[in-house]
Amino acid sequence: MWAIRGRLVPLSSDLTVAPNEAAVFTGRVWVGDDGTIAAVTKGSKAGPPGSADAQVIDVGSSLVLPGLIDLHNHLAYNTLPLWAEP
Repeated sequence: MWAIRGRLVPLSSDLTVAPNEAAVFTGRVWVGDDGTIAAVTKGSKAGPPGSADAQVIDVGSSLVLPGLIDLHNHLAYNTLPLWAEP
């Protein structure tokens, strides 16, 4: 298990998670070994069972959107030379 710590935007209509869908709070997203979100916690609250030794990646004040997957990128442009100068 591992976690991402930052400014969370839960995008949830569940009022036990946040007062509204646009709420932002500091917290952690806990990701299980299978790659699914195990929990979302506010502040420095303890994570789910089995998270005591989890690595925590702190992204500072950057936004974290739990469950949002980047389905589009241009990774090849960043890693492959697309042209060579003469």
